[in-house]
Amino acid sequence: MSNEFNDLLIRLRAGDEAAVHQLVRDYQPIVTLAIRGRIKRTRLRASLDTADVFQSAIISLLRRLAEGQFDLQSAADLEKLLLTVARRKLSSRARYEFAERRNRMRTEYLPANSRLESPKSPSAESNLIRDDLLDRVLSKLSSEEVILFRRRRAGQSWQSIATDLGADPVVLRQRLSRALRRAATELGLN
Repeated sequence: MSNEFNDLLIRLRAGDEAAVHQLVRDYQPIVTLAIRGRIKRTRLRASLDTADVFQSAIISLLRRLAEGQFDLQSAADLEKLLLTVARRKLSSRARYEFAERRNRMRTEYLPANSRLESPKSPSAESNLIRDDLLDRVLSKLSSEEVILFRRRRAGQSWQSIATDLGADPVVLRQRLSRALRRAATELGLN
């Protein structure tokens, strides 16, 4: 092992910023060239750049170097390792991107001139209808059930309500659920 390479490894393991810059400067062109073609062949150009893969590989390599996981003897060993890490990062990202739920082939793009608009706020009429329906439902509940409903609507957790009332949270949740179903049935809302 050359003294220069050994010195670089020691500085990298210590987290020396200048050593990291040297590593990036020396190995980025090699890794970028090696993975550029793979990115093109896997149709990942739209979602991934060589810089993304290289950055991910460097971070992983530095973390594992600091933990002492690698026994590198030469600059060639470091290059092979970095290329392997980068290829694995790319493969992992490809699996992620092409999983059925994220299939980029199904992505629909908006035209450049389109505008995203926020959903419209409810109208005064729909607010009155909602409030009237809520009043009708609450009129079908007992006073204890109304209290449960109002506390849940205010954002209190079942556990908090149960602690205050000295009851089981599951029992309270089921009680309110059944009461709301009963009220909906009585009002013909099912």
